[in-house]
Amino acid sequence: MLHQSALHALVRDPRWVSGDLDLALRALIETASTALHTARVAVWFLEEGGIRTTLLYDRRSGAWLDPSFLSLDAAPAYFEALRTNRLVAIDDAQRDPRTASFNEGYLQPLDIGALLDAPILVEGQLVGVVCHEHVGGPRIWSDDHKAFAATIGDLAALAMQTARRRDAEAALARRDEEIRAALDASGVADWAWDIRTNRVRWSPTLAELFGKPRGWSPEDGNTYLSMVHPDDQHAVVEGLQEAARSGKEYCAEHRVMREDGQQLWIEARGRMSYDAAGEPLSMAGLVVDVTERKVLQERLQRSERLDSLGRLAGGVAHDFNNLLTTISGAAELLALRHDSTDDADLIDLILSSSSRAAELTRQLLAFGHRQPNEAPATDLGALLVDMRPLLASMLGETVRLQTRVDGAAYVRGDSYQLQQVLMNLAINGRDAMPGGGLLQIVVERAPPYARLIVEDHGIGMAPQVVARIFEPYFSTKATSQGTGLGLAVCHGVVDQLDGTIDVDTEEGRGSRFVVTLPLSAPPARPTTEARDQPPQSTEPLRILLVEDDQLVADLLLRVLRSRGHRVVHAPSGPAALDALESGAPDILICDVVLPGLSGPEVVLEALGRHGDLPVLMMTGYAPDDLPADLADVPLLTKPFSPGELLRRIHELTLDG
Repeated sequence: MLHQSALHALVRDPRWVSGDLDLALRALIETASTALHTARVAVWFLEEGGIRTTLLYDRRSGAWLDPSFLSLDAAPAYFEALRTNRLVAIDDAQRDPRTASFNEGYLQPLDIGALLDAPILVEGQLVGVVCHEHVGGPRIWSDDHKAFAATIGDLAALAMQTARRRDAEAALARRDEEIRAALDASGVADWAWDIRTNRVRWSPTLAELFGKPRGWSPEDGNTYLSMVHPDDQHAVVEGLQEAARSGKEYCAEHRVMREDGQQLWIEARGRMSYDAAGEPLSMAGLVVDVTERKVLQERLQRSERLDSLGRLAGGVAHDFNNLLTTISGAAELLALRHDSTDDADLIDLILSSSSRAAELTRQLLAFGHRQPNEAPATDLGALLVDMRPLLASMLGETVRLQTRVDGAAYVRGDSYQLQQVLMNLAINGRDAMPGGGLLQIVVERAPPYARLIVEDHGIGMAPQVVARIFEPYFSTKATSQGTGLGLAVCHGVVDQLDGTIDVDTEEGRGSRFVVTLPLSAPPARPTTEARDQPPQSTEPLRILLVEDDQLVADLLLRVLRSRGHRVVHAPSGPAALDALESGAPDILICDVVLPGLSGPEVVLEALGRHGDLPVLMMTGYAPDDLPADLADVPLLTKPFSPGELLRRIHELTLDG
């Protein structure tokens, strides 16, 4: 009866109903201490590594004491009891095995003789405990005591859940306020449509979004529909009709056209209202400008596609570089054996073709790894001549291509970048002439500049379109006909090369693009010396060759053994480590990409075993940064010649 009265008093305590967790727990602790006649009552909360008192009350002095901490490791039996029991009642705390581990350090100094502890469970999880500590010898807890203590634990859990819910509601309310403020700041607009009269009302923000003066509204629903992009009108009508039939929320994303030619993406949402007979009366909702989100989504999708293409390009280039190493290396070995002029011409053809192929793979690797290319001088006129067959094929039968080159015009720029400019301008001209026509491309010198002129006789462009043609992803074409990146790429490349790109156009008159780039000195001519010869003499070496591509390995083995070197071939990382078990070689030649273990991992392990071991690494990829520990290790980029390999070995052995 006493305990019941105590609970009734608790629920009337202003602190308990204050909504403040600290005040509620203080009221609960004082009630429990008085009802159970315990000297000390505490609420402990679980934290990392143990439990800590949040509130500790001493009834004898009426004081709230400093917090304490009990480690999980210091009381495993006690914590196990809390996790597995509804209530932990200990009549003789200083003799009970569950509390033996903290008897001397906690119970005895405070003369605590008995404990009645109620776990605090929130959503089935132990989060704390209400500890009733009897001071002054053992105490036998009655069933009534135990029931009351369990109720106190439940009330503590209730107070915690209430506080958590209140905190969550407060956080949600704050978040709602933040969202509302953000929506207002972002120009979210409202609208209403009276279905019976077909009248439409717009908020001032919505009128501004559509490029109209504040206070403007469409005369009716048809006026608004005329502002929707033609390709989206059918979907908008169907969505409104479905919302009217089903009563579900109307939600649509579609394009709208402003009078200035700008195209926007909007997200419109609305709810239908009905009369007593169930007939639709009106719809009201919100509109949000989602153009930026759409642009970002499209950019992300395109970026992911480019990343995938880059990885593919890098992989293809790596494999192709291995093949080129074998092809060019074998050709050089043949060149050293044959004196026949006919054979020499054929070998030179193989080597020159391999060199051109190697340049292509370097471009692929630069694209795949997003690395800046060197910018050698490129003859813009020769580039146009070389690309003319490709351009004519790409333009199609209805477009007649006319080109003119006024002599050599060297500019600073990678040939791949300049090809992109030329191709994008040609494609733009083709698309401007859907019925066919003449496309003229001219390269001319106007010292100190070179000019690339691409002129079509197509539909031309309006001034508001010209103002935005170099913006990324801006396009007047359907999505299936273009990405909106072509002219943006041209502008970016030309700007990077310190040039300019200008356009002269008029609707119905065609367009003339002029790219102006600074002239550059022609590149130095390649020397006419005989092919680099390898060192004439090198002492025979013990070489460990680690290369997983068998064709490359066969070539390198032939080259190295022809010079008297004793070579052990390991086709993988683990095989290389096995070979190192038999002793240190004179030099380690190791590919970067290997199965099992990577090349850098093999080299680091080899240097760990044999710290002064000369190492030469090879790679078919672009020379990525090696680990810091290998920053000084020489790196040979494929494809390389046999002579270059032998020279690098000679240099390493001389350095050693």
